[in-house]
Amino acid sequence: MPLSKNNYKAPIPEGPKTRKDLCTNIIYREEKRVSVSFTTLVIRVNRLEEVFGSIEEFHELLDITMICNGELLWVKEMQSPASYLEQMVVEKLVPKGFQVNVDLAFVSEYMLDYMKMENNLELLGKPHPSLKEINWLKSVIEWEGQYVWLK
Repeated sequence: MPLSKNNYKAPIPEGPKTRKDLCTNIIYREEKRVSVSFTTLVIRVNRLEEVFGSIEEFHELLDITMICNGELLWVKEMQSPASYLEQMVVEKLVPKGFQVNVDLAFVSEYMLDYMKMENNLELLGKPHPSLKEINWLKSVIEWEGQYVWLK
């Protein structure tokens, strides 16, 4: 079945509606560029589908909201270090053969000093410094945000 807005939203479970129930889903976005904020875990969708069969099968293992654009799936964590995401990778993905920086990548938002713009001009329009070794992602830092996308 082709990827669409309708088939990448997990249904809200029947029964009592808790905050956890309401937040656990897959959100489909059509944009190619993924916005990086806080700590963002980015995973190649083709690798997820190869191992799990579908995004939904992967989603059943986790209790988190995911965002997917058909090429990449991403999850954001406000904590740094993102211990929940790191634990998920170690416990759920590495045993299935996933490799960090090959199948998935962690990207931390680079905090720009908006008050001292001259100190950050060298970063604008350039790739994210932490992704230099990752050959399947492109990235850019802009004043409006920091973005990654599949090469």
